[in-house]
Order: sequence, then C-alpha cells, then structure tokens
Amino acid sequence: MTGRRTRAERDRLIEEAIAFIQAAEKEAELAFCLEVGEHLFRGLFGNDLELFRSTSRWKEQSLRRIAADPRVNLPAEVLSNSVHTYIVLRVLKQRRNATRVPDISPWTWGETWALVDDPGILVAVLDWVVRRKVGRETVREVVQIVAPYIEAGGRIEDLLVDQEVVKRADARYRMSRRMLGVERKWILAASGIPEDTVQDLLSIIDEILAILDKGR
Repeated sequence: MTGRRTRAERDRLIEEAIAFIQAAEKEAELAFCLEVGEHLFRGLFGNDLELFRSTSRWKEQSLRRIAADPRVNLPAEVLSNSVHTYIVLRVLKQRRNATRVPDISPWTWGETWALVDDPGILVAVLDWVVRRKVGRETVREVVQIVAPYIEAGGRIEDLLVDQEVVKRADARYRMSRRMLGVERKWILAASGIPEDTVQDLLSIIDEILAILDKGR
C-alpha cells in the first residue's frame, strides 16, 4: 500500500475518525458522570436518598465547595446531575436487572430524576427516550406534566408519542378523548379564568369530541 489515497477516501476516513471521537467522548462523559455520582451519593450523602433530596444549606454548600476547588473546577450543577444520573440508572437496573447503559446523555438522564419514586413511569419514559431519541427539552416538559396528567385521568402513553401507536385509529381516538378529558378537568379546576372564557373553552372541547365521535 503506497499510502496515497483519493480525496473521497481521505474524506471518508476523516468522517469516520470524527464519529469515533464523538462516540468515545460521549461514552467517557457518561462513565465520568456515573462514577462521580456514585461516589458523591455513597460518600458525601451516605447512600441516603432523603439526605440528598434535602434542601439544607449544608448540601448546597458542600457541592459548591467541591465544584469550586481548583482541582475539580466544575459547575455545581454537573455534580448534582451526576448524582441524579447515578440514582436513575440504579432504579432502572433494579427494575429491569439491566447490565447495559442506554445511550442517553447525562443531562437527559438527569431530567428524569423527578420520576425515581415511580419506577414504572420512569422506565417507560426512559424506554421512550431511547426508542425515539428524544431530546432533553422534550423530556423535561414530559416529566413536569406527567404526574398531574395521570392524576387527572390520563395515561403515560398519551404523552410518550410513538408513531406505531399514532398510526392506529382506535388508539388515536382513545388517546385524544383522554387528553381532552384531562383538559376539561384542568379548565374546571383552574382559578382566575372568567366564567365566559371557561364556557367557551368547554364548548370547543365538546365540538372536538363530537368530531372525533363522528369520524370513528
């Protein structure tokens, strides 16, 4: 082999190298996050979930002190998120007995932290994130709404949009009716909305329901 390559070959090799480096960097970032998260949770917080959840000044001061040390020099948010990620992964492994870490960025893992008390919902969201390659902002929005939505009568699958489900007319119909039912409850429970506005919104929901029923 002479070592001489065509421009197309060089371009291909460069792209392969970039892709490899990106993957290695991503893998190293998650590994670092999990190791740091585990050490902080087990060491600093004594493996105590309630202690980590506390809003005590000691917790925040400790994380900021570690983060600000020139030997670390990281934002305190990175340390908190590392603990979040470690705990979420631990719950996933306990629920699924999983050995492989799903390909999710540490910050996206951290967004699901609020669901750790409901492992079933947490795993469903994580499965959806991996399957649909959902971004961090969308995950954050789902996590914020999931508890009140289910409490109002919705189902978790309504929020985890999946093309295979949406393709089925019967599934779309049931999902749409549940979502409109939740909207109705939220409108009736909301405070500060003028009565005529409430009635207008409820009328719109009724009209949409009528269209859905007619289209079955």
